[in-house]
Amino acid sequence: MNQQGPKKIVIPEQKFYSCYGCDYHTNKLVVSGKNPRRADNCTHPEFPNKVSEMFGNLSKDKDDHVKTPSCCPFIKDKAQKDTAGTFGHGSSGQFMRTQIDFNGRN
Repeated sequence: MNQQGPKKIVIPEQKFYSCYGCDYHTNKLVVSGKNPRRADNCTHPEFPNKVSEMFGNLSKDKDDHVKTPSCCPFIKDKAQKDTAGTFGHGSSGQFMRTQIDFNGRN
C-alpha cells in the first residue's frame, strides 16, 4: 500500500512501578557477549519469591523493563487502596467538579 504524506502514530502513555533504584533491587550480569543476560532480584525479606542467581526473581517485559510485581512489600497496600476510575475518586466527573470549583463557574 502506497502512502502520500506522513502517518500519525499515537503511542499511549505508560505508567508502571519500576524496581530500578530500590535498595533491595540487585542486577547481576550472568551471561556476557553479544546477547548479555542479567538476573534481577528483589532481596527484601518480605518478598515472597526466592532469590535466583541465574534467572532472577523479577521478570522483565518485552522492552526489557523490570516492572514491580503486585506482591512488592512497598506497593501491595497501595494497590488495594487504589480507587481510580470509580466515581468521585479520579473519575472524569470528579475532574469536572474540581474545574468548576477552581474556575468559579457552575
